[in-house]
Amino acid sequence: MSDPIPVLLVSGFLGSGKTTLLNHLASTFVGQKLVFLVNEFASKGVDPVLLKSTGLPLITVEGGSLLCRCRSGDFIRHMRKLVELRDAGSAEVDLLVIETSGMTDPNGMPTLLKESRLDAFFEVRETLAVVVPGQWIKLQKALPVLNAQVMGASRVVINKCDISPEDQIEETIRAVRALRPDVPVERVSHGKVLFSLPAVPPEWADGVLPVSPGAYVACEFKLLGRHVEGGALVTAFTAIGPSVYRAKGFLPAGIGAGMLYFDWTPGQLNQRPLADAPVSGGYLVVIGHRDSEAEIRRLVDGVIARSE
Repeated sequence: MSDPIPVLLVSGFLGSGKTTLLNHLASTFVGQKLVFLVNEFASKGVDPVLLKSTGLPLITVEGGSLLCRCRSGDFIRHMRKLVELRDAGSAEVDLLVIETSGMTDPNGMPTLLKESRLDAFFEVRETLAVVVPGQWIKLQKALPVLNAQVMGASRVVINKCDISPEDQIEETIRAVRALRPDVPVERVSHGKVLFSLPAVPPEWADGVLPVSPGAYVACEFKLLGRHVEGGALVTAFTAIGPSVYRAKGFLPAGIGAGMLYFDWTPGQLNQRPLADAPVSGGYLVVIGHRDSEAEIRRLVDGVIARSE
């Protein structure tokens, strides 16, 4: 029997920079056979587009958390297929990097691997929790998943330190230490984490697999080629309030002007041209609290309707 495939599990809240970290890993492990498995809470992938330039094999699990029983079947199927390809000599895998969705509690991974008997083929060597200063402090009491991600981590990565005030960084580190006094904490910018795969997997207690997405919802919108202004969307999200956690997608930049990659979290907006968007006409997903779903759809539909 072949040795288990090493796994790096990357968790972190929406907009924390997990995909940027994966891009950094791809440039770090040149010559090694990495496979990315990316989990998207929405039914269409946005972040995987940003990993295409790595040229590495990419598996996606979409439409919910891969550690929710409602979507775990797809995850198990992909994992078994990867083992089959590896054992048949059709795929080489030195490391499987799993990026969970921002709403995922990673502590159910040991349970899922054992229940599916995949623990004989995969070994989680390290679990990273990616944290953004300020954002994590503001949301940790309202969203228990943020604490769960830190509790399940063998290392906590404080990301975006280049654009975060020092007092917020220090406050975030103190809050992380209050939860996990002994967990290693690393300050980075642009996801540039120092990485060397541990030889021994961390101790990790079995967690619970939820049966539903809970209080979170992904509202998805087709933009139908309309030139939707990012500023108008931000105004709508701000009007709804703190129950909107993230919005991302591809906005038509105008006739013949291609697409803009749009990525918003409260207080941060990233827009840039994107040469190769996989969704014609534009696409937007807004992730928020289920109680605000009707308001999200009403206001975003209004912005789209007023766009040309």
